[in-house]
Amino acid sequence: VMFGRSRFQPGVLVSPVLGYEFDPTNEKDLTKFCVSIWETVSKANEEVPQRLRFFKEMIIVIHPSRPFTFTSKGTLRRPAILEAYSKEIE
Repeated sequence: VMFGRSRFQPGVLVSPVLGYEFDPTNEKDLTKFCVSIWETVSKANEEVPQRLRFFKEMIIVIHPSRPFTFTSKGTLRRPAILEAYSKEIE
């Protein structure tokens, strides 16, 4: 889930796929995960203007105890997710 409206820099909340969840407070696991997705993030950054590029510091991995919520149609409940992770985003 991307965030950054009215902010200097965009960021993204990332949920590891089922079976690959980990505690993001574990620095070793967090670093390993961020390294594993950085190539994809870097490729995406090449496609957007510089002001919209993601920096490693703006990638927030969600905690498995607080998963994303979905609507009955199966789409992300973006406002609820951003509210639930507002402390981490700030």
